[in-house]
Parts: sequence; structure tokens; C-alpha cells
Amino acid sequence: MERIYPYLPDNIKTVIQKLPRELKSNIAELRLRKNALISLSTYTKNLFITRDGKVSIKKENAITSSKEDISFIVRQLCEGSVYRYMNGINSGYIVTENGVRVGICGEAMYEKRELSGVSSFSSLNIRLPHDYDNSGDKISEYISRKKNSSVLIMSPSGYGKTTVIRSVAKALSEGKFSQPLRVSLIDDRGEILPFGSSGLIDRFLGYSKPDGIEIAVRLFNPEYIICDEIGLSDDTEAILSVQNSGVPFIATTHAKGIKEALLRPNIRKLINHRVFDTFVRLEKGENGVDSVFEELIE
Repeated sequence: MERIYPYLPDNIKTVIQKLPRELKSNIAELRLRKNALISLSTYTKNLFITRDGKVSIKKENAITSSKEDISFIVRQLCEGSVYRYMNGINSGYIVTENGVRVGICGEAMYEKRELSGVSSFSSLNIRLPHDYDNSGDKISEYISRKKNSSVLIMSPSGYGKTTVIRSVAKALSEGKFSQPLRVSLIDDRGEILPFGSSGLIDRFLGYSKPDGIEIAVRLFNPEYIICDEIGLSDDTEAILSVQNSGVPFIATTHAKGIKEALLRPNIRKLINHRVFDTFVRLEKGENGVDSVFEELIE
């Protein structure tokens, strides 16, 4: 939580600092809406924050965020220059230097049917990165046993896909379960590994997935390539173009499981071309998120 304090106005920060330590360590998202209630989400619940620094499923005594609060946070996120960050805002998010991704929406402006800007910011979704070193261990152990396996990790938004692949990248590159492996990490939004490389990771920060994948295969001889949130046609073509290079992939995508993933044409194309041989869906439970292996039924 300390990572987000510099971006919050004092009135909100003071209340959040009072929250129980155990709760703060399990917060996945903090949501603020203009002239509306502030809420937070763990992996299992949506909760309101009360004025005395507690949480409740009821809205009584819950704190709100004003238009001025939203404007303050956006200015802090943009280091005082909203214009400089407008490309990211137009894409719906800002990523801070310390790896916090903030979803942002408001009033859209269009020119010639293209989104040209966003004003009157109305909602912020602050997604808190967690550095659980064991969250991807189940997958990492599997890879250490089944060499060169390509893995597709699936879940809806908010289940911790990025946290899991961060854990997997570290485990593989540091040799947690086998010898260290060379990992090319395509970190296009700067949130997979916000504090830089670890182990044998070559981090392609800010590269598009097609550019990062092409350069990695051609010049860095990776033993694994890791990407987050694939699904665009450009991603699919880039992965297919290096399919015969012998480099396995670990990637995530938005889907509840294989059945839903197959409904997405670009993901279905990768599956049909047998890019992935291992499929994992993330499930929420009382003790956090679990990795469940699925079988592809032909």
C-alpha cells in the first residue's frame, strides 16, 4: 500500500493508513469515483472504507472521493503534466514508476472517429501489485519437470495473472526449481517487473509484444519468452512467426478457462496451431488464488 500513498490526497491517505495491516496486504484494487463511495477489492470481496479506518460491506459511514480528490490523484500520477501522459490515458491507464497500474476513465473526446483525449476524469481503479514469491510455484515446478512446455494462463481480470507470471519469471530465471533459465520478459506496460530485472531476465520495457518477441528471438537466445495479456491479432501473428524457433512461451489471457479462450479468435488460432501444450486457469478461494491445470479436449 505504501506505493500508492504519494498519489493520494491527505484526507484519503490518513483513513487508508488506519486499515488493518493484514487487510492492506490482501488488497488487489482501490477504486475512487467522483462524488461517490470509495471501495476496495480483495480477491474475494468488495468492501467500503469507513471514516474510522475500518471496512464494511455496507455503505453506512463510508468515505467518498470528490472531484478535487480525483483531479489531485491524476495530477500526481502524471507528475503535474496530464498532457504528457495523454497517450496512456487514452488507452485507459497510467503505470507509475513503481509498477502501480491505474485504470482511468472520464469524458471521451473524438476526432474523425478516433479517441483524441479524455477529460472530466470520473473513476480511478488503482491496481496494487503483489510480489508473492510463491504465487507461481505450482506452474514453475511443472515447467521444471516438463522441459520446454508452453503455458497459457487464463482468468478474468483481477485474479492476479500479472502477479503469477512475475513469480514464474523470477523462479525460472533464478533457478528456484531447476537450473537458471534465460527469460525474455516482454513488459510492454512496465508492470510485470516494476523494479527491474531479476536473475537471468532480459526485460523488454515498453516494447510492443511483436517488436519485443522478434528482437528477443533474433538477438537474445531466450530459453523462455513471457508476455502478459495476449489476444490482439498482432500478438498472435508475432507468436506464430517464431513458433518454429524452438522458444517456448508463457502468456496470460482474459478467459475463465479453455472453453472461453476458444471463443476468442486470436487465442483460438494459437491453440489450433498448438503453440501451447499446457493450460492453467486461476481460481479464487478463501486462501487466495490457486492454479488449476486444464486438459485441452480435441
